[in-house]
Amino acid sequence: MPKLSQIFVHPIKSFPGISLDTVALSKGEGLPNDRRFAITNGISNTMDGAWLTCRSFFINAVNEGLLKFSVEMDDDTIRIRSPEGLGLSLRIGDPEGLAIANRRLADFVSSLNPSDDMPMPVITERSQMQGALSGYWDFNDSGISFMNAASLKAVSNAMGEDLDIRRLRGNLIIGDLPAWEEFSCIGKSIRIGSNGPELDILRPVKRCPATSVNPETGIRDIKVPVALMDHFGHAFCGIYAKVTKPGQINTDETIEVIGDAKTPLVEAANPADSDYKLWPKQAEVVSHISSITGAEITINAAGPWPLPDAIVGQRVRFHIGQDLIGVATVHEQRDHSTVLHVEPSETSDPATAYLLEKVKAGDRLIVSGPFGRG
Repeated sequence: MPKLSQIFVHPIKSFPGISLDTVALSKGEGLPNDRRFAITNGISNTMDGAWLTCRSFFINAVNEGLLKFSVEMDDDTIRIRSPEGLGLSLRIGDPEGLAIANRRLADFVSSLNPSDDMPMPVITERSQMQGALSGYWDFNDSGISFMNAASLKAVSNAMGEDLDIRRLRGNLIIGDLPAWEEFSCIGKSIRIGSNGPELDILRPVKRCPATSVNPETGIRDIKVPVALMDHFGHAFCGIYAKVTKPGQINTDETIEVIGDAKTPLVEAANPADSDYKLWPKQAEVVSHISSITGAEITINAAGPWPLPDAIVGQRVRFHIGQDLIGVATVHEQRDHSTVLHVEPSETSDPATAYLLEKVKAGDRLIVSGPFGRG
């Protein structure tokens, strides 16, 4: 059974995270003090503690060197050390201490080489309202993220690299789950521990260039989003979740699916994030009919949320495995079922051969789309 193998909290947005063994989850919230602080880049005024998009702050996708700093947390105090050895302390909920830290900030972040025309960077603390997702997350509803260690291992193998799970900057790391199986949990509710907290799984995490930064060196060295697209046909790795029942979680506790999510699709599909059509999602093969012109494959959603409506002539991707990305053309839309046609490949493409010869009714496969205009 899948288990919770690691817990990470990131007190300062885009700076190194801290490993924990246990943490309390509150309904509708992220991990306590996760992304509690952030450093502005002058684009927007955030001194009121309101949530703003990630482009308002120093972030790994844009600014190199943030992971060269070190971060420690002790009770309500966060201690940061710069690559040059300068120290800075932040107390949670201490505006006077925050003002003192901001007076020292210019020298502290000098190694980040902020441009001369950039307004003075400022450390800002997110305003706290119970159940209001009180952190500077990339999206206003992305308070908790799960990462599947096996999925990152699959990416590592495809790239010929040993990728550190910290690249993904997730909160909760899943162990003992097959690669990409986390996508089957989208639209479902899970429980951590025998009688622990419950969470709705909202949507997959689309990876950005921040994952290209090495957590050991703080330098951008490998293009992870490009590798995802090249080898797996999508740019997603991980899932976002929402706490629906509070409780304490501990590493090594089991994770199980307990039913459908309470959160409706219209709420889970944040329009500021990725399009629902792009999400890798699990589909069930209803029928597979072979003919001299190829195969007709009918699929339904395997989860509670329907597959996106498709137009005849559009295409659907099958994400079968590393370098196995099959494509089928929409032949017909029947209620909640999509009928697809797969044509034989002139080049003996292995993904096409898999769809033609090995797929059978009852199989569950990861799909995305539809794509194109039809």
